Amino acid sequence: MKKTGVNYILIISLMLFSINIIYAQLIPDNFYEDGNYNQGHIMNIANESDLESNSTNFSESEEFNEPILMKGMMTLASIPNSITVIYPEAGYYYITDEMALWIITENPSTCTYSFNSGPEVNMRDNETYHSEFIQDLADNMASEEPYVVDFYCDDGSGVISDYTYFWINTSELDKYIIRANQGEWNYISSIQEWYGEDEGLLEVYNSYYKKGDNNIYDEVDIFIFTNRTSLDAYIKKYLVDEYGSNLSVKVIGGKNFYTYYNEGNFTGWSSGNYFVLHQVYAKGNSTPVSLSIPNDVLNPYLLKYPNDLRNGICGDGKVNVLNLEGKKEECDKNQESVSCGINIGECKPGQKVRKCNANCTWQAYGACNATTSKTEVCYDNKDNDCDGFTDENCERFLILSPNKSVYNTTSIIISLNATIYKFSKMEYSDLPNLSKFTLLCYNCTNFSKKYTLKEGNHTLVFNGILTNGTRIINQTKFIIDTKLPTISTVKPTSMKYTNGSYFYLKYSEDNCKSLILIINGSEVRTTPCKSGKYIEENFSQNLSKYNNQTVSYKFRMIDKANNSYESKLTKIKVDTKAPEIKNFKAEKSLIGTYIIFNMTILNEDKYSLYKVEYLDNFSSSRTTPTWKSLCTSLKPGNICYKKVYFKAGDHALIVRVKDDAGNSDSEYISVKI
Repeated sequence: MKKTGVNYILIISLMLFSINIIYAQLIPDNFYEDGNYNQGHIMNIANESDLESNSTNFSESEEFNEPILMKGMMTLASIPNSITVIYPEAGYYYITDEMALWIITENPSTCTYSFNSGPEVNMRDNETYHSEFIQDLADNMASEEPYVVDFYCDDGSGVISDYTYFWINTSELDKYIIRANQGEWNYISSIQEWYGEDEGLLEVYNSYYKKGDNNIYDEVDIFIFTNRTSLDAYIKKYLVDEYGSNLSVKVIGGKNFYTYYNEGNFTGWSSGNYFVLHQVYAKGNSTPVSLSIPNDVLNPYLLKYPNDLRNGICGDGKVNVLNLEGKKEECDKNQESVSCGINIGECKPGQKVRKCNANCTWQAYGACNATTSKTEVCYDNKDNDCDGFTDENCERFLILSPNKSVYNTTSIIISLNATIYKFSKMEYSDLPNLSKFTLLCYNCTNFSKKYTLKEGNHTLVFNGILTNGTRIINQTKFIIDTKLPTISTVKPTSMKYTNGSYFYLKYSEDNCKSLILIINGSEVRTTPCKSGKYIEENFSQNLSKYNNQTVSYKFRMIDKANNSYESKLTKIKVDTKAPEIKNFKAEKSLIGTYIIFNMTILNEDKYSLYKVEYLDNFSSSRTTPTWKSLCTSLKPGNICYKKVYFKAGDHALIVRVKDDAGNSDSEYISVKI
């Protein structure tokens, strides 16, 4: 789908390189080109040649004929004056923060406009063509009141008036455009230039900046593609193939950019599935000005869209736009290397190398030549497997305790039993303090004693030292967790309605094992749970057997050390039966712009009803509409009755009733006001 008035064929070729056409339609100081309105990206409502076909032209060779001229003036004066609003059409939505105003009068006139009942502002007049721009408009999509523009025109016989109104949407601009001043550059406006899908191109957004009073402008265009393959194909087709003779790649601040100069300095780069075009140019200056790349605007967009153009250029160091498009350079002997591997124990770091292909693209890195780990060799006093331990797992004694993965006490029995040797000394260290060992016993084969250890993770490393000095090592890992889980929030809260679709809790527990939902004393649900701080869990539970009952529920949490904690008992009201809309009527006024809604709501009362509301999918809207209230309480007989005013046009309405438990029923209607 194309935005009206935008020629897709020009999206790259003209929008990138025909800057005079693009900016004539945006900058107020240059609103006219040779006396005619240049529409640019503005909606192409009328053909200018058709509009101008009724004008009278006098050749210089024609003889001046006063009677004919007077007759023409009399004819013109006898024609009643009128105003035709060309742009904007009333009620349209735009992804922009500016609005072009364009009207045509029947007779040559001077015109003004008033924005939202403000002061009158002179328009740019060219006989019967009258135009102006309103910029820096805020988003008013959520407002019931549109922006209103009143037009006043005078052809000498009296003032006539007309008006238009519109809503503005700027939310999409904020995703892609930086709508703020950048250093010396003042932000002007932004617009969605194009949207649709053609050869992978999805959307184009423009932003405009101005420096000082010299009419120096900077434009940033964001092109959004479905994937990188589509982006690369566009770059090759519209840049390399068509403009290769004038296009080059330059290094600016250590980054590669496409550059092009044509009455302005163009800089472009790729970033994932985006292409960013950055342009600086002067308009209407009588003296030469510097058009160097403005870092004030370039750098913020580089942060938002990191430059990934041509990373890894290899070859003779020359930058050529066609390096990656099949053109060869003298680069087959170039190579580079990076370090790899680790420097722990017997492992030593090395390097891996990549070479440059004949077409100046890098090959993949080759294998790493580092010294890698091997199987641990017992009692050679070397860390063969490069894990930071020497001769580990060369057991000649058994660790009888600790022998569990989790403990809920800090009092731990250390119990060891030698299988072959008698040790001159046995000792242990609790990681990460391997430099300090605690003595267990001298000249022993067995050992058992209770020790107090801290809360948390433990790795106990045991040394059995033989009479010849040989160390025999064994180790064990476990967790001490004596803290109870904590539950800070549960939902539904006390005496709230629920249909079971949303149970929620927030908790903290480092070693969570299971979570249990208990209703009326019975465990109805047991699930595994995540570990950590401020964890949030939510799930649904079938409560149909408790419908129309008040029940009590709580959560029980058990950690891996079998510590248990329960939330407080909470009473809730169960309602699993949905409300029902009956006798639904939506009567349109014959003379006004309102609709009278009238309906009966079954299965609800004043305690359980939440609200009756409607959603207006207005046909020309380009943003997500919001739900608006009809009734929050019911009249006798469970009646909801409400008169609602609407704007003129087509409306696709959803009417929905919701109860406090989250159950709902809906009706759908389409009306034309």
